[in-house]
Amino acid sequence: LYPSGVTAIAGALLTVLRPGDVLLMTDNAYEPASKGSSCQGGGTGTFTDTTIANLLLDAGAGSGKTSVLVERFARSVLDEISRDVSGGEAVDFVDRVAAPFPVLVIAELLGIADADRGDFRRWSDAAISSTDTDTPAFDDLGSLYSFLIDHVRARRDQSSGDGRREDIVSVLATAEIDGQRVSTADAVGYCLALLVAGNETTRHLVSGAALALSEHPAQRDALVVDRSLVATAVEECLRWVTPIQAFGRTVTRPTELGGQRLSEGDWVVLLYASANRDERVFGPTADRFDVTRNVDSSHVAFGFGEHLCLGAALARLEARVLLEELLDRYPAFAVLGEPRWVVSTLVRGIECLPVAMR
Repeated sequence: LYPSGVTAIAGALLTVLRPGDVLLMTDNAYEPASKGSSCQGGGTGTFTDTTIANLLLDAGAGSGKTSVLVERFARSVLDEISRDVSGGEAVDFVDRVAAPFPVLVIAELLGIADADRGDFRRWSDAAISSTDTDTPAFDDLGSLYSFLIDHVRARRDQSSGDGRREDIVSVLATAEIDGQRVSTADAVGYCLALLVAGNETTRHLVSGAALALSEHPAQRDALVVDRSLVATAVEECLRWVTPIQAFGRTVTRPTELGGQRLSEGDWVVLLYASANRDERVFGPTADRFDVTRNVDSSHVAFGFGEHLCLGAALARLEARVLLEELLDRYPAFAVLGEPRWVVSTLVRGIECLPVAMR
């Protein structure tokens, strides 16, 4: 429909539909439409989320145990279903699997105590649902922020004694960047970014993958027979689902994109979902779900470049492990009825997904 891939909609608003044009958004002629966007490497404090992420990477925070944690919690959510549900009985896959799983992993990485995790999940749900709701859960958002402030301060106090830990918050509480200490505000801001980046994308990816595999049972059966396809299937699910559907950029100086002249202040919408269906990149079968597709990293489900989602590696790991566990236990799982979709201009997510566990 749009051969150029860049289309003027109204006045200073343009849409970007092709992967090649989307990737040009790394140019300094564009900046995030909303500064400080948590999943895109923004930051509202002294240090950007990307700077802090690099600090944690250098410190090896959580790196030695992340895969172990993911496997443990993937098994735990499915173990609970096995205890509560008889063969073939339906459960809400989002409530029982897709929602709690990533929150448990993030809570462990942040050093959240078991006793606080029920509240932490409720607060986390508020954090990722507030953007498109008419009545944001301000009380829960405030409670989450207050909890994280207290948590960072407690870890900072513990660092001076024998109680030092190796979770992400403990590293942030005592870290310095270029001789400047990471403030409580920066540490809390990064925790919030990680919570959103590591929670929302995974939740919608996992539930969307379950729906796609149920709608394409031959694809599901291929994974049951050949587990070497699971990693490839995760990338195809990312492409197919595209949990984050679109993001905005503001033009910072006069430039040109796809034959369209852009002026400073123009707003550009990057339609990731469209880019991930581009037949010029994914071939004539771009509109089909295929777990054997060699997607590689050509999709833009996690953004790109300096705007790459902070939770990308963790989401891939979680999806792979959970799919393997799910197929081991319930190789013939199937969606029953229509999913209930999240009302959102940002994400393609499922709010309720009835699945027969068989």
